[in-house]
Amino acid sequence: MASALRGNALIAQSGGPTAVINAQAYGIITELRKYDCITGIYGADHGILGVIRDELFDLNAEAPSVIEGLKWTPAAAIGSCRYKVQEKDFSQILRVLEQYNIRYFFYIGGNDSADTALKVHQLAQEANYQIRVMGVMKTIDNDLPETDHCPGYGSAAKYLATLVREAWLDAQAMATQHQVVLIEAMGRNAGWLAAATAVARQREGDAPHMILFPERRLKLHRFLSHVEDLLTRRKVIVVVVSEGIRDQGNKLYAELARTRGSLQEDAFGHKQLGGAAAYLRDALEEHLRIETVAVAPWWQGSPLDHVRARFNLPGTSQRNAGHLMSKTDRDEAILTGQAAVRFALEGMSGYTVGFEPRKDYSAPYQAMPIAIDLRRVANQTRFLDEEFIDSSGYDVTPKFLQYIRPLLQGRVEPDGVPPEDSFGLPPYVWLQKTPVKSGS
Repeated sequence: MASALRGNALIAQSGGPTAVINAQAYGIITELRKYDCITGIYGADHGILGVIRDELFDLNAEAPSVIEGLKWTPAAAIGSCRYKVQEKDFSQILRVLEQYNIRYFFYIGGNDSADTALKVHQLAQEANYQIRVMGVMKTIDNDLPETDHCPGYGSAAKYLATLVREAWLDAQAMATQHQVVLIEAMGRNAGWLAAATAVARQREGDAPHMILFPERRLKLHRFLSHVEDLLTRRKVIVVVVSEGIRDQGNKLYAELARTRGSLQEDAFGHKQLGGAAAYLRDALEEHLRIETVAVAPWWQGSPLDHVRARFNLPGTSQRNAGHLMSKTDRDEAILTGQAAVRFALEGMSGYTVGFEPRKDYSAPYQAMPIAIDLRRVANQTRFLDEEFIDSSGYDVTPKFLQYIRPLLQGRVEPDGVPPEDSFGLPPYVWLQKTPVKSGS
């Protein structure tokens, strides 16, 4: 085992916020405080940009109650970014690390963030600068390879499934005419979040009635016919749409929805999606307005007309819903932060923390943190497993329900503070971010 390095530790967050990314930071901070070799604990304001801009702050200057509050506060309190590190940034990154005697660097993020952490690790190696660089996996998309699942997914899945259940109740309450409700779920390339909404069903026939995955190219005419068929048997249907669905020509429906210009891209070349559900809504309204369809006898044989199609866009709320945080997800997030510190102190660098993949989803559940080479994660995508998509292409299999069930369990209540503030809202916390003086 390599000897521990004496110096300061730096924590940064990157990519889209989640309900539990702050809990991961809490796990890192509280674990670091157990070791005498750690002389200071700093945060980088807005991820790697905080390093490049020399904007570090002292996490040890934060009130104990604020650090505790990270366990139940969503979003990214340290500050996040989407920035692809360039060669021109290398010398500045190294200068800041050396200037503040950073010997441990923890980067919490997804596959693009793994690329950043890997570059920092390689940069330090080439410069012969002694530092331990550890990634800490997070993403609501659950699309990182080599791990059973990712912190952030369980809470986002719980929120989205609850939203679908509530949308179904709402639509049923107002079912005086035929309705198609489309709900757009995040998931650029992988359908993990959309798949999670299957747990919303309490009874046979409950929503969602169709789930559209990016892993399956969507034939528009087949989709329209399937919806039409469902409407002959029920008055309301709910369809969950992954934002990243594509047509037979591999064109994003989100792009087809844009009448002007093209989709914007982030620093890593990822298109900023949104609009697939709106496109399908318009297609449904046009199709059902033109076609006259005979319907089931319970309808007394009237034509299928006056069908209302609408779409719901949960947007960023599905990644940041702290009020529906999964306790399992939160506890495991803390666990990944703690494990990252232990791995770093054991001498590891160039790794990230995930969970040992399960071999039997029916066995008693236990999450086991493991160290994964960043090279196996950086810029890689794990798609929804084929065994989790049923033969219709519009639903999940029972095996997926076994996989996801333990990830959603439990509710989080703030420890040691009132569960609500004076207005009845969750008591989230903010960091004061006291700047670190150079050479501290």
